[in-house]
Order: sequence, then structure tokens, then C-alpha cells
Amino acid sequence: MGQTHSRKGPEKARVSTIVINDTPSIPTTHRRNPGIERPRSGYQHVKRKLKRIELFSLHQVFDDLKTTFPDDQFECIEPKRFLEHLDLPPQIEPAGVLLFKSFSYLGTFPNCVSSGAVPLSLDAFITAFVLLSGRMDTEDDDSLFEDLFFESLAILPAPRTTEIPPAAEAIVPQTVAEVETGAQEPSSSLPRGLSLADLGVQFDDFDLENDTSPEEDKEEEEEGLSILRKDLINLFELLLWIVEMEKQESMIIPLLKPAKIDFDNISIMAERVVNSIKPKDASNTSPQQAADQCISHRQFRTWKERNAPHLFKTIQSFIYSKFAMCTQHSLAAMSDLVLKQDTVPVPNVSDILDPLYCSLLCWRLPEKCLKNKQWERLYSGDQDGFSMNRFASHVFKYPDPTLIIIQAEITSDSPNSASSSSPPLTTLILGAYIPEPWKSSKHYWGGSDCFVFELSPTFEVYRPTGRNDQYVYYHPDVGIAFGGTSVLSLPPKANTKRTSAAAAPQLDNFLITLDNSLQNGSYKQESYPEKPTFEKSAARKSFSYTFQTVDMEVFGLGNEKARNAQEKEWQFEQREAMKRAGVNIRRDDQSVDKEMLRMAGIINDEDRQER
Repeated sequence: MGQTHSRKGPEKARVSTIVINDTPSIPTTHRRNPGIERPRSGYQHVKRKLKRIELFSLHQVFDDLKTTFPDDQFECIEPKRFLEHLDLPPQIEPAGVLLFKSFSYLGTFPNCVSSGAVPLSLDAFITAFVLLSGRMDTEDDDSLFEDLFFESLAILPAPRTTEIPPAAEAIVPQTVAEVETGAQEPSSSLPRGLSLADLGVQFDDFDLENDTSPEEDKEEEEEGLSILRKDLINLFELLLWIVEMEKQESMIIPLLKPAKIDFDNISIMAERVVNSIKPKDASNTSPQQAADQCISHRQFRTWKERNAPHLFKTIQSFIYSKFAMCTQHSLAAMSDLVLKQDTVPVPNVSDILDPLYCSLLCWRLPEKCLKNKQWERLYSGDQDGFSMNRFASHVFKYPDPTLIIIQAEITSDSPNSASSSSPPLTTLILGAYIPEPWKSSKHYWGGSDCFVFELSPTFEVYRPTGRNDQYVYYHPDVGIAFGGTSVLSLPPKANTKRTSAAAAPQLDNFLITLDNSLQNGSYKQESYPEKPTFEKSAARKSFSYTFQTVDMEVFGLGNEKARNAQEKEWQFEQREAMKRAGVNIRRDDQSVDKEMLRMAGIINDEDRQER
């Protein structure tokens, strides 16, 4: 866990680098190439990023947590006090250790490489806080936090030395309990400028053996820094735990009924997310081998840009809330784990989405959709009925963006959909983000802001490619489809005379389809689609599933005004329709209700049955 040295010989003994050549997403001033220096930012420059009240709060936190060594009055925050202040449950404390490592490494910015991890003195603490709260990022460049945070937790190549010093006996304690039983007091003879090893904190806890081939060495150099898989899982566990705790505390009184957190579910979800970045190597069967696998910065950045551009907002907000929001007289833990504006929106009611799934979605959704903290369910297949007419009467006329969520049970899959070593899939949770009002048309509609996603069993987002405009298709006699892949731009046509469900038009060449009963669909992608509207899967070369819909929900992402506007539009359209039909509206007239149902298509006089 943390910074580690590689025993690769002299040729691998360069200073830690992020070697991502010719990659425009990381500015050259942030790269760690030997010939390129970081922007010079002294401590005073960093302090200017803070307000006076924030600086006062940081001083207050430091004064409460610091340890003073009597020989030279050196002051710093030790790991035990840092973890106590974070106040994390034991299951999440490994992520707290990672945050301490990051603070310790970034305390000497911009000279992190030459200085390495340092004791957390006041200057180091404030410098690291400014970086980890995102204050050094700009609107045009928000990559500094990501680069530095990843680097601070990465496995670093060995420094250029002729001899690697032996690892110290003490290592970073994993929990507060281990600190209390295993931390060693520093000797009174230690000089000012104590190293973390002198304080009982050691980062050399993982050595890479020189057993890789030249091709693998070259690939490692090209990929640059890497982070341990287990460390990344721990970070995602922290992110998901924060969301779960925030929602639990908003629904109950913590003092009367403590929140119950399903840590097993959080761990499973975190591992699924990491698997979506880089699948676990099946050849490594032991748990330790799996944990010691690494994910490169290139792999992580590629995944984040596609699936989770807002991933770090929760971490930044958590750090800010823990250290910059104390009062003058008390350092009692804040009830809010993150700032109010950074809490994850959740539905007012849902049978599919829980806070963890909402957290995954909020990593990808546009920022404008995150301002409203409660999504309203517009439609539920289980509650409102599986019918195109009922779907339309609940979803259409809504003026703001919507989310459609499909919970499905797989009925069949192609041989290439999963590897032979993986267990067969039984359920799926799929969906799409639609930024404009729904419409019934013989043509495709939607725009480049649309995207399709899979929440379970894999977290993956399909962004538009710009090669096709077949984003959304809706027709009451055909069904719903997302993401056409055909070179032909003609949408499917409905049969004008249909006598049975078997004669219904077949939707083909789409990423996700639902027939006009909303109860059967498909989820598939070819290895080489002709002209895909959305990106290919990053985790699978090809797949093809047919499914039955277990439940289906649509959520409005706007505020209460959007819902009121939708109701007014439906009322106006119904009044106009009845006027054109010459219906005499009278109070308590049941024929009016029946006429409205008939006009909405719910009652079909020809078939004498409800559709």
C-alpha cells in the first residue's frame, strides 16, 4: 500500500514519473518527465488559495491534533490522531490510511519527488489540504488534483541509488487499534526534520521482483505510475460509504437509531467498479496475488474520462468538511460528511435505484442534473403497468432531462457474451440519460448529450461517437430503442395491420431495445459495428443478451417546476382534445373520465380491451 520501490536495476531507478507521452489530457507542466518541472508554488502562494476563516479552521485542527516532541519542539500530526479525526468505521479505515499517506506526500509540493513523504507539520498539512480540496485546479485545467492524488498513492519506481536501503521494521498502522498497540515513540536524540520512518510510518511495504520480461518492462515504463488494486478498492469503499451514510442520516435520527450500513454490499460494489477499470487477472488465484495487482494511471484516467468525470468531487468535499469547517471552540465531528451542494441526489421513491447506484450515476451525469437533490419517479412499470400508452402518459411532456432504468432477467445470451470461467449472468440493470423531452416519432431523435449505461453487473458508460444520430427511437406500435449501429438511417416501421404479438416489427441493430409491451428486450453489441451511435464496450469485445423486464422506472431530473409544467401540459392537451371532440364537460360525469381514457389510447373500442 502506498509508495514502493522496484528492484529493477539501474535502468529502472529513475525519479517517479507519469510517462504518458503525447497525451493532451495531462498538461506538460504536470508531467513527471526529468526535463519538465512543475510550476513553482511556495507555501505562501498556496496559502493565498484559502479564505481567512478556512485558514483559521486548519490552524485550529492542527493545534488539536498535533504531537509536540520535547527535544526540539517539533510539531506534526501523527497517523493515530489523523485517523481518529476522520472517525471512520474499522471497515473503511484503510482508506483513511491512504488519505494520510497522500497528505504526507503532498506536503512538500511542488518538490514531492525529491522530498518524498514527510511528517505532517503545519505547513505540510495546509499545503496538502489546498491540493486535495481542489483549490489549485482551475476551470480550464482540473487535472492537477487527479495527477497528484494518484501519484501520492502510487507504487513509485526506485530512486537513482546504487544501493536500496533495507525496509524499516515499522509500517503504516492499518487501524487505530494497531496504532495503539504498535506505534513506537521517537527517540529523544532524533533531530528536527524527522522522517516518517522515525515516526513509525514506513511506505516500503511492497517490493516488485525483477521477474518480468523486457516487453513487460517496456509496457510498464510506457504506462508510468500504478496503484495497487486493493488500494483503489479501499478508496471506492470510502466514496460509497460516504453516500450511504449521508442518506442514512437524512432519514433517521442518529442518536436514537444508529444507521445500519451494509459493508459487504459496499465492498462488492467497490470491487465491481475496479473490475470495470481493469478486470482481475484470472491466472492469479490467491487473494494476495489479486490484491497485489496494479492499475496504471493511464488505465485509470481513460476509465475516469469515460465513466466518471465527477469521481473526485466527493473526496474533495469530504476532506474540506473534515478539516475546514471546525468552530473556534470545538472540533466535534461534523454531522455532514460532505458539503450540502456535493451530496448525491436520490429518487423520492424507487424499487431499483439505491444510494450506491445513484452515486455511480452522479459520477457521469452533467453538473446541472446534480443541483436538484431529489429525483421524482415519473413512471414505474410495476406500479403503473407495462404499456406504451401508460408510459407516454407518465413520461411525455416532462420538459427536463430524464433517466430510464431497466431491471431485467436474462433469458438467453450468446457464447461470446462472457468468458467460460465467469459465472453466467442472470440479471442486468441498464439505462439511458435523455436530456430532452420524450417524443413519439417515426424518426430518430436525441442529441450528443445522450448516453447509455450499465449499472450491474458491470459499471460502464457508452458515450456518443458522433458517427451516427440514432440516439433514441420511440414508437407506440414498435417499442423503444437506444443506440443504432446500422449504416442505414431508416428507422423500423410499424406493421399497419397486426393481428398478433408475433407479427410485431423486430428491432435490430440497436444497443438496447424494448418491444412495445415493454416486457421483452435485448442488449447487444457486435465486435465491429458498422456505424455505432455509442462507443463500444471497453470490457467486452462483443455480447448479445435477450431479457425479460422485471421492472422499469423513469425519473425526472428537474425540480418541482418541471413536474408542474408537465401536469399543466397534459391538462391543456386533454381539454383541447375534448373540445375538438365536442365533449360536454360536466362535474361528476363518469363519461368524461372514460372519454379521456379513450383519447389517451388506454381504452380501445375496436378490441374492447385495455391496452
